[in-house]
This record gives sequence, structure tokens and C-alpha cells, in this order.
Amino acid sequence: RREEEKILSAHRLDGIYRMAMKLAKNGHLEAAKTIFTLLEITYRDALTSNNLASYYEEVYYKKQSPNHKEKNRVIRLYKKSLQRQENIKAACSLGAIYFKKKEYRVSSYYYRRALKRKQKPELYYNLGLIYFYEGEYEKAIRLIKKAIRQLDAEYQYEALIALIYMYSVLGSKEIARLYFHKLVHKYKKFNVDILHLAYACEEYTYIDQNCLPLLREW
Repeated sequence: RREEEKILSAHRLDGIYRMAMKLAKNGHLEAAKTIFTLLEITYRDALTSNNLASYYEEVYYKKQSPNHKEKNRVIRLYKKSLQRQENIKAACSLGAIYFKKKEYRVSSYYYRRALKRKQKPELYYNLGLIYFYEGEYEKAIRLIKKAIRQLDAEYQYEALIALIYMYSVLGSKEIARLYFHKLVHKYKKFNVDILHLAYACEEYTYIDQNCLPLLREW
């Protein structure tokens, strides 16, 4: 054990983490698992809990449907990380996990917890989606607009698509159409694949006949 601790202390923790993730991605799962587990046992801090959780997430979610035990292991490790130290990585990861499970109130709790650590536009976007699904439409739209204002221009299109969808569902077709025109014109200069935008919009079922000519022009 002393020798193991000596070896670990001689390396930077993040370097060991990257090495272990590389092993996992190259298919050496047991070797990667041994390293992550050893780090967790030795250091017992928020970072090592996050690293081990990230490893299991990487392995389990490559499956189409990880089982209940596997999902709970990831959740348990991220929660352990938060108990050891408040950190944005674990809070965001738990927010995303519960969002996928459609447990929106729990997801919102963890995203808001992350927001207290750092005000990131991605968190406003995620919370906006949650409020929309929960029926709090004004809050949802306000947060999505806040995310759009703060996101770098080339990364705004998902938030714009969400905003168009929200206005369409709420029956504000003219406002939705205005944002759709803004979306298309904005992303000409970034060479975003128009088919990607079209498919994304079709998925939310708010492309109408008035928007299609604009797509054809582009």
C-alpha cells in the first residue's frame, strides 16, 4: 500500500486520470478500472469520485441501456463527490442524468446547485428546458433568452431552436417565425449545415410552409 501511494504521489493526478481514460477508450477496461479505484481509495476526495463516476459513465452508457445497478453506481459516486466538496462537475452530471430520467425537479435541483458555483449559459439553457417541461413557460423563455445572450454566437443555434419550439407550442407562430428567420440568417456566416438545422427543426415540428422557401434559398 505504501509503495502504491508513493507511486501515485509521484504523478500528477490529472495525468493519471487521462492515462486511465485512454486505457478505457482503447478497450483496456479492467486496467482503467483498477487505476480509478486505486485513486478513489487513496485520495478519497471529490475529484477522484468524479473521475471514477466518469469512467463508469463512459463504460456503461456505451451500452444502449445500462441496467439499474450500473446507473445507480454512477449516481452514488457523483453524490459522494458532492458530499466531499461542492463542485460543478458532479452537480452538472447529476442534473444531466436526472434530466434523461425525466425526473425534472431533481434535475433542476442539481443544475441550480451548479449555478451557485458558476453562472454558465449552458445551465440557463438546461434549466429553461426543465421549466418548459414543467409548464413554467415564462421562466423557461426568460432563461433560454438569457442563455442565447451569453453563449458564443456559433453555439447559440440549439437555444434558438428551443426558443422557436417554445413559441410554436404556445401558439405564438409569428414570433416563432421571426426567430426562425433570425436563426437561418445568423448561421449562414458560420457555414452550419442547413440540413442539420432543417432536421432539428423538423424534429420539433415547427417548420411551416413560410419557412421552407428561405431554406431553399440557402
